[in-house]
Amino acid sequence: MSRKTFSDVLKSERSILGSGKKNLKEAYIDTLFDEMEDLAKTRDEKFKEQKQNETFTEEFPTGFSPFNEEWRYEPVDSRYFFEKMLGESCSAKQQETVDVICGRNPFEYTDLNWAESILMWGKGSGKDSTIAKCFDYQCYKLACMTNPQKFLGLGVGSPIDLVNVASNAKQAKNIFFKYLVAFIKKTRDPDTGMPWFSTKNFYFDVGTRKFKYMDLRDRDGDIKQVNIEFKRGITCHSLTSDKFTGEGLTIVLGVMDEVGAMRPERVFGVSTGKSDDKLIGQYDSLGSSIRRSSKFGKLMCISYKYGTNCPMSIMLKKASKNPRAFVRKYSTYEVRTDKSEGDLREQFRDDYEKDPEKAAMIYECKDPKFETSNLFSNTFVIDGAIDTVQRFSINPLRNDTHTIKDISIGINNLVEPWFKGDDEYYYALHIDLAKGQTFNGGDAIGMVLAHMQQMRVHYDKAWIDYYKKQYGIDLSEYQGQLRYGIVIDLAAQIVCTREAKEVRIADVRKFAIDLQEKRSFGILKVTLDRWNSAESIQEFNRKGIDAEEFSVDRSKAPYYTMKDYMQQGIFKIYSNPIFRREAKEVLDVGNKIDHPDISTERFETEGIENGSKDVLDGCAAVTNTLVKELAGDGEVYFG
Repeated sequence: MSRKTFSDVLKSERSILGSGKKNLKEAYIDTLFDEMEDLAKTRDEKFKEQKQNETFTEEFPTGFSPFNEEWRYEPVDSRYFFEKMLGESCSAKQQETVDVICGRNPFEYTDLNWAESILMWGKGSGKDSTIAKCFDYQCYKLACMTNPQKFLGLGVGSPIDLVNVASNAKQAKNIFFKYLVAFIKKTRDPDTGMPWFSTKNFYFDVGTRKFKYMDLRDRDGDIKQVNIEFKRGITCHSLTSDKFTGEGLTIVLGVMDEVGAMRPERVFGVSTGKSDDKLIGQYDSLGSSIRRSSKFGKLMCISYKYGTNCPMSIMLKKASKNPRAFVRKYSTYEVRTDKSEGDLREQFRDDYEKDPEKAAMIYECKDPKFETSNLFSNTFVIDGAIDTVQRFSINPLRNDTHTIKDISIGINNLVEPWFKGDDEYYYALHIDLAKGQTFNGGDAIGMVLAHMQQMRVHYDKAWIDYYKKQYGIDLSEYQGQLRYGIVIDLAAQIVCTREAKEVRIADVRKFAIDLQEKRSFGILKVTLDRWNSAESIQEFNRKGIDAEEFSVDRSKAPYYTMKDYMQQGIFKIYSNPIFRREAKEVLDVGNKIDHPDISTERFETEGIENGSKDVLDGCAAVTNTLVKELAGDGEVYFG
């Protein structure tokens, strides 16, 4: 609008002056105010138009036509994406997993029927490449979205993180991350043949106020050492289990890669020993972060089997009870269909010839009969110790239980009336003290009572054949010799409820003393593990029962003495599932005998994931006492 001159004002306002309503000065001022108001309106309209253009420009470049309000580009499904855009299709089992993580419908972000995916795949199944494909495809779909934060139900400006947590740095950097980088670079626009992310994944750069495209250069571009930035807040991270933290991340896809190789306490956490306190493991921590971020969040745990009680094995058992967990166990031959099973077996032939049981475990996900470090390498030695015909040993606990849940109710309410000592024998008792807080990941108290009794050597045929083949020794000549053997009269674990907090040691002592005073067991000696045992030793001695501190953790000799008796078939215990499980799982770790950190069998039977050797410690301790006090070197013959 052009500025009016003073003469223009005079001409335009003659009527006003003629009417006498306003003088010349007032008319001029009114005109200026009108002009200023018009200029202000014009400025506001232009500013509003400019802001609208800027807002529109931050979403799409000039001339760009989005597919619709939600999607910049029409997304393709994962099958087309892998085959046409990546050039690498998935096998049927791999695609099954992709459909759970990414959804079959390209306009969905994931399959909302499942909260997590727990996969035990044999070694060589293509785990890392399958994970990387899921990351590649999910980032493609996020890049196709107009507003990915809004789509996922996140706040404005929220980050979107996809995280892979590997068991070690080598796995994270040299395997998974290399696959992911290669796939991102390899993903092509099917129409132009150009890299899709560097020609399609645009974003508005606030600093330059220009549109830019993703830079696929390593380090100098958007591909860093351990993460890839897709802009608009979208980032893929490759981390390790020892350094992982979910702080500050909004995780919509989290993967625990090679769970079987991770430390159990890092996966499941560990009890602090204080009330119900527990240090949270990554399985719970990562899962919680994902669920908190978005309803579209997904957790994947994948690994081959590293052992009967590896973290992946226990996770598979736990997840099988979760209706929203997609749980699958496949051998390498089931997942890999690009080669025949015969070709794959030939590829792994050296592993099968070297250790067929281990090869079956890592390639076929089969439980080995024994770990390489197991104390007992043959099940028939353990089975031979079970007195199934009840010739020597019968379970004395009422209701045929093996766990005492409230020892305070007294001996007469806990054991059968017939359970009494025999004047012919001397008895040894071992108490492995603890708080009994198995509900909180703690140890149970182990209590074992035993005596020595004449029995004949009996070698199982499988044991004779094994020894002859392995060592060239014929054990059959010792068959039937009469010797003193070990009989376990009572083997129980003592626990408490959450309400009781912990087992009162005084109640345990009273039960043990009542074995002698009320049930006529002539106790030769009581041994107690060193934890909190001084007061108990004094009390036993005051009652005339010889007692001393003794721990089987100080030496492997008690366990190997018990093993020797078991191998000769002169160690007998009534059918006791706790003894059998602990004997199957106990490990020789070099400087001592120890239990596994976690136990899949115990989780199935007791709902407790921690390994144990409470009962077995007691069996080894009483064997040691009886042999030392009564048998000298343990080789007692009767002809």
